[in-house]
Formats: sequence, C-alpha cells, structure tokens
Amino acid sequence: MSHPDLHFSVLGSNFSLACTTEHFRELAAQNYSTCLTEVSTPPPFFNLDSDSEGQLTLTSSRSGVIWDSRTNAGGDDYHFLYALEKELTLELQRLHSQLYFVHAAVVERDGRCLLIAAESGTGKSTLTFALQSRGWRYLSDELAPIGIPQCSVWPYRHALCLKSLPPEPYALLPPHIATDRTLHVPADRLNSITSDEPQPLGGLVFLQRDETIRAPSIREISTAEATTRLYGNTLNALAHPNAGLDAAAIIADSMPAWHLEVGDLDRSCELLEAVNF
Repeated sequence: MSHPDLHFSVLGSNFSLACTTEHFRELAAQNYSTCLTEVSTPPPFFNLDSDSEGQLTLTSSRSGVIWDSRTNAGGDDYHFLYALEKELTLELQRLHSQLYFVHAAVVERDGRCLLIAAESGTGKSTLTFALQSRGWRYLSDELAPIGIPQCSVWPYRHALCLKSLPPEPYALLPPHIATDRTLHVPADRLNSITSDEPQPLGGLVFLQRDETIRAPSIREISTAEATTRLYGNTLNALAHPNAGLDAAAIIADSMPAWHLEVGDLDRSCELLEAVNF
C-alpha cells in the first residue's frame, strides 16, 4: 500500500520521502516535525520500498541503497533513522558547501546562540535537553552549519536524540520515539526556535567528561585552543580554503569560548547560564 510522499525542508533545501510503510513514514514525520512542508520535490530524494517478503530497502538518489532491513535484524527503527539522517547530512554538505559544518549542538538565549561541541557519549544532547527545559531555545543537537564570515548558524531542528532518559527533574514527556538504542524527542515538543533563518553565533563551548569528577567546572580558553577544538569537530573542512583552518580561526576569533568539565547536570547548566556571550 502506498502513502503520500513526505516533504520536508532543511537549510532551505527541499526533500521528499516516498514510503510504502506507514510506520516508517510516521517515524520520519516525527523526526522532522518542524521541517515539514507542502513543497514537493519530484522525484523523491529518499525511497523506502517493501518487497513481497516484507523486507525494506531505503535508497537515496545520491547513494543508492543506504539501509536494508535484512542486514539489521531487530532495531529497524534505529537503523532507519540513522541512515536517513546520515545521508541527509552528507547531501546538505554537498548542497551548501559554502557553510562550515560542525558536529555540535546549538541553543539560543537572548538572541545569541551558543555552540556546544563534544565527543559522542559526553552528554552533549542531555545537556542540550536540560538547557531547553530551563528556557533556552533549541536549534540542533548534532549539526551546526555556520556561515563565514558572518558567524551565523542555521537551525537544524530535527528531533533531539538521547541515548538514555535524562535525570530528574528533566522529565521526558510523551510523545517521543523510542528505539532499542535511542530516544528521539520531536522538535515541536521542545522549546525550539521557530525561525529557519540563520541566527547570530555568540559563543563556543567544548565539553569533556571525567566520570570520577561530579562537580563541573568551566574555564575560558584562548582563540588558539578554541580554533583547534572547533577544527576537530568540523565535518567538511576540505570544502574550505586552507583545509578549513582559516574558517575555524575566523569563528574562534569572533567570540568567546569555554571548556566545560561536565558533571552534575543542574550545576553544569548554571555554569553556562553565568557566562557572557
């Protein structure tokens, strides 16, 4: 049985998903709830097809097959969303190579955005969820596309992805998507920014976690250290002059930056709320 194509827009680029399965169409709709649009893009960039045995194949017009349910026994929801987001991220970098893509979360307060970068498993998304619960506005938890030299950041308001339930008092209220590995909170359930336009970037934060330390701490870092840390989280450095180093330096030289040793979630949030950016 066929279902209407799903249309969504990210960074001003329109995409469509043709899907034969209502369950996965709804997963994608929730994941991109604030990006949905009526603008169609024939032929669809993504196609999810089911064969006579009920096996699913997700393809893109850029890469061909990007997910096959035969190769992922169980956990289909997780692998479907992972493949969809990974392919979309790669296509966005191709379409918008002038932007400087950083693997980072972004939140906004008082008209200025704070970029939060960290290695996977550090707690970046949990911190982002806690900050939006405290009144910050959500732009992204994974991808920060930055315009150079304006140092503005584009929202990427897909569902915020958590690896575990956040601690009290940051309750995760339904509805959300629960896979066997992740929890996805649709952006329309968050305190999310409503604009799709680029926002002024005012500060950089680089997280580190030491499981032996509970009390978090924060320190302002130099432009040189911020440049190095930012460059280490860049996704498309080679698309920019001087292998992206110049762009990283421009961003780091334009705003303050901090190193945050994360620990107790409330206290980590308080430390960020006390910085000036």
